[in-house]
Amino acid sequence: MEPNLERPYYQDTGRRPYLYYAAIGGEAEELHVSRSRHHVEEMPLGLNLISLQRPEHSEYIDRLLGGTLGKILEERDHTLYEAAKAAQSWLVLQGEVQNDGALDYLRSAVGFVQAAVETGAVAVLDLQTLELYSGKGWTEQVFVPGSAPASTR
Repeated sequence: MEPNLERPYYQDTGRRPYLYYAAIGGEAEELHVSRSRHHVEEMPLGLNLISLQRPEHSEYIDRLLGGTLGKILEERDHTLYEAAKAAQSWLVLQGEVQNDGALDYLRSAVGFVQAAVETGAVAVLDLQTLELYSGKGWTEQVFVPGSAPASTR
């Protein structure tokens, strides 16, 4: 049974949700998104999926995993943090969602990230929750087939 993603009390304030997920170690050329398996209708308007590679994007990648956030992530799980730092490729889904009257955009975003995890990502960086998930952790804790996005945490 598909969850109800409508937002009955939604009021458009003119502000849009900004999402940022990085599938660290994911391979863009191996990305296969399935409508049924990943619960993806389409790429939500305003989001972009980009591929980053070391060494071309090392400065950007190192900045994200450095500073205070890096210290927090390393303290939580040193082994996972080191695996993320060593990864040579990132698939980043980011942007400002344009249509947020229902939570379809969030379900699709989570599905795209899950598809990236399935390409061999060692970790997923979620900047909204300041969390670094292992690939398995993302699948089990966030991408729970058939659940509503709000009930996954």
